Amino acid sequence: MTNGGHNPDFPLKTGEVTNALLIRRGDIPGAVDFNRADFSDVIGTTLMTFWDDPSNLIYLASAETMDISSTSANDTLAGTGARVVFIQGVDANYDQIQEVVLMNGTTPVTTVQSFLRVNTFLNVVAGSGTINEGRISAIASTAGTLQSFFDPGVGSTFSLHFTVPAGKTWFVNSSHAQSGKAGEIKLLLFLRPFGGAFFAPIQFHVYQNTADNLAAGGFSASERSDVEVRAINAAGGSGSATIQVNAVLIDNDAKLI
Repeated sequence: MTNGGHNPDFPLKTGEVTNALLIRRGDIPGAVDFNRADFSDVIGTTLMTFWDDPSNLIYLASAETMDISSTSANDTLAGTGARVVFIQGVDANYDQIQEVVLMNGTTPVTTVQSFLRVNTFLNVVAGSGTINEGRISAIASTAGTLQSFFDPGVGSTFSLHFTVPAGKTWFVNSSHAQSGKAGEIKLLLFLRPFGGAFFAPIQFHVYQNTADNLAAGGFSASERSDVEVRAINAAGGSGSATIQVNAVLIDNDAKLI
């Protein structure tokens, strides 16, 4: 079956077709799934960006090139780890841009294009080890701030921060959160409309291995909006949690059924 085609071996019965299914099959031009889950075990007593790094995401004021490097010398074009990575985000006009970068181990390789935000970052070609062997980071060339990363043996970022490209809208279908054994974790999904301030329309409160599910149909983020999950351990100390967000990214002129 080609991308966007129907597989005749699995016919659908009347009533089974939904927009979500059609989007997953590629039958609705201009609409793609955006499902992402992330884990963090460095949740402290200060509200912080939810990613597996003890720092906050620093939003760039202007578009910059990205310096791509690994903590392993094996993540290089001739190495056993990651050889080529893919980076996608938005430029100064919030238009979606993307680029492939040839890895050079621990030596930074600078992107050709300038990114205002980084939305997707993943390993697309690897050596005999089949996946990245070090932590691979995208650091803003001028500001020197971490914009995205993925850990050894993971191959892709799972960070739950995202900027909606121009001409598109981000719709959340559902979300799910679960805490680790210790902690009283508050997870907040923040939204900042273009030119506005951050606010948190979705919040989770999970406690010692409990789970919380939220059907958030109807929540959306318009073009050029920033979306970010932040977390805090209300019980003190360090805690852990997992959160998953199921969403779709749709062109503003896409035709849904």
